[in-house]
Amino acid sequence: MRPQTLLRWHREAVKRKWIYKRKGKPGRPPIDPEIRALILRLGRENRRWGCVRIQCESRIFAPHRVPDTPWRRHEGASRCLPRRFVALPDREHNPTAILRRGSPNGVGMPKVETDVETAVEPARVRAALLDFSPKRPEIWPGIAPSFFEVYELGETTALIREGTKTPGMTIWAKERYDWSDPSTVRWTVQESNFCAPGSYVQATIHPREGGGSRVHIEWNRTPTSFTGRLVAFVITASKGKPVAASFMKAMDKLEREPNSSP
Repeated sequence: MRPQTLLRWHREAVKRKWIYKRKGKPGRPPIDPEIRALILRLGRENRRWGCVRIQCESRIFAPHRVPDTPWRRHEGASRCLPRRFVALPDREHNPTAILRRGSPNGVGMPKVETDVETAVEPARVRAALLDFSPKRPEIWPGIAPSFFEVYELGETTALIREGTKTPGMTIWAKERYDWSDPSTVRWTVQESNFCAPGSYVQATIHPREGGGSRVHIEWNRTPTSFTGRLVAFVITASKGKPVAASFMKAMDKLEREPNSSP
């Protein structure tokens, strides 16, 4: 082989390299602004978390949008979250995908809507929702008496703390109740150990044809802890059955005691 041949091959290789047209812009692709905001929020609210934990948690809220290559390669990723909560975009039965329902952009609160019917008249249903007396835990079995506390009580708003305690799980929330709309009661989270401020539940009461009430319940909460994600998963996967069942327990009690208040 002659030296001229090697030089010619080198010139052709250099020529092919520099005339190659690159597709797209050079460098790393930009991060979605909403994902950037989510990462900054997680870091701001959880200052002891490292980059791997933040990336794992980000994938809970947006499993199809957070880049996953470094996270999958990281040897400690499996210790960040239980395996059933690891988000894999190629799994259609991925449970975390259910948490994104109700959010048009894939980042936000898991939303569930359900309807319940009861023989209790609308006025009594509304009165039961707004009964902030010491009898409230008796009316609503899901409220533990030890967590119930009234901070403020106004004409159309109230600031209340409520919670539930079961073996292995304790959840509570300090919520602002608003009943300025005559047919709707809405309680919005101010502080909680399982969901983010701004999360809310709303009950809209309609008279039922033939007597009684039809209540449309909107459950919309953003989980902030493992317990919160577990609760959100169960409620969204069952299409709100636990919420409806809890509500109906109170209504059944009112039906059995028609002459009692509220």
